[in-house]
Amino acid sequence: MMARLTILLLALCGTAHAQGSLIQQPEPIMVGDSGAGGSAGLCPAPAAGDAARGAVLGAEGGFIEPDGAPWIYGTCTRISDATFSVADNASNVAIFRPGIPMRYGDAVGTWRYGLITTVADVGATLTVTITGAAMTAAFDDYCQYGHASLLDMVPWSFPGEFADVPADPILILNDLLHIVPPNPATTRYLVQTCIRPITDDSGIAQPACTPYVNGVAASTALTIDDTAWVCSTPATVDAGQYDQLNGEAFEFGCDAAGTADDASNLSVIMTWVRGE
Repeated sequence: MMARLTILLLALCGTAHAQGSLIQQPEPIMVGDSGAGGSAGLCPAPAAGDAARGAVLGAEGGFIEPDGAPWIYGTCTRISDATFSVADNASNVAIFRPGIPMRYGDAVGTWRYGLITTVADVGATLTVTITGAAMTAAFDDYCQYGHASLLDMVPWSFPGEFADVPADPILILNDLLHIVPPNPATTRYLVQTCIRPITDDSGIAQPACTPYVNGVAASTALTIDDTAWVCSTPATVDAGQYDQLNGEAFEFGCDAAGTADDASNLSVIMTWVRGE
């Protein structure tokens, strides 16, 4: 009986030792290919934000954005609601240029959209200025740049006097007899509105004009100036209303705040960024 008990205890201890060895030596993480091939192992854990950017596991062993992705991750450091910095190197000089769309996200992958307007070389870094939704401190966790093909630029011209009395919030319909079809596809974001008349109001006070998405102002009103283009900024774009969803309409209007309301021949340029 004692001999049988000894054999049983030895068998149990051997099994426990074997199991303990397995627990202490976990399967290694896969090693990606760097030119000579990789090695099998467990898939690495995705990092925060990988799902939001649509990353996939690449042959080099990490999560990457697939070829042809419309948005590519950059490394941006927020300076203000309208500016951020990137390292001054040949790659970033080629990437961060005026006219390039940007988006910036919070910790849970909610995006805001903008457009690069200027880039300044300040030594070791480039200071990039944007228009569009403000890059607040809550929206600087992630930074992506997109291809210029994601932009839609739409010009409008309103001949004659446009600052009617009373104020007219549907100039496209009333002055041009035109209806802008509702947005038919992917949500797009009105990141910049620029206006300039040929002739200001003959009095001191000047009218102001506003873009509307689905009947609500997408930006604070812009006061006209026939000597320069007046454009929206992150301080004027309404980040809660600048998105034009599928099926929503767009309009443009001007108030009657001019002295004589005889300002004439207004040009308008709208710039949209298409989201996902």
